[in-house]
Amino acid sequence: MPRITTNIVLMGMKHCGKTTLGAMLARRLSREFFDLDRVVEGIEAERLGRPVTAREIYRLRGKEAFQALEERALREILGTGSGGADGVVVALGGGTIENGAALAILREAGILVFLDEDEEVLFRRIEAGGLPPFLEGSSPRESFHDLYEKRTSLYRERADLRVDLRGLGPGEGLDRLLELL
Repeated sequence: MPRITTNIVLMGMKHCGKTTLGAMLARRLSREFFDLDRVVEGIEAERLGRPVTAREIYRLRGKEAFQALEERALREILGTGSGGADGVVVALGGGTIENGAALAILREAGILVFLDEDEEVLFRRIEAGGLPPFLEGSSPRESFHDLYEKRTSLYRERADLRVDLRGLGPGEGLDRLLELL
């Protein structure tokens, strides 16, 4: 396999496998891995002096504050990552695709990879973990469908590569990702 010498940024819907595949890919390529939501949580935890989840930050501080934290976290990751000449692997949050300031940073950050998974599979995974604030309401399934359509279109527009994960386990997904890279 040829050597990839740039940052690799994974994007896709919530529960599509960004963190799982990102960690696996980073291990395989001997790179540092960052989950953007975890970095955001770390920044906010430092400010608050206590642990906090991305979901809690979004709920308490709102979308704009959360997006500002994403932007800050990306600047920190891409400015201080110890991935060396080969770069780092970053898993974005599902909604980062709607954050203009973050996208401006990512425009020159490396290879943007869209991890594409089946809509129904994603909704079942999300539902199993508890509905996030942006899906709560009278019709979470319909809200998710609308969000899926909107974000999938944005991911396809921005991605340098699209990896179809339908029907694949993590190992097979990693193999497909490496093949396309």
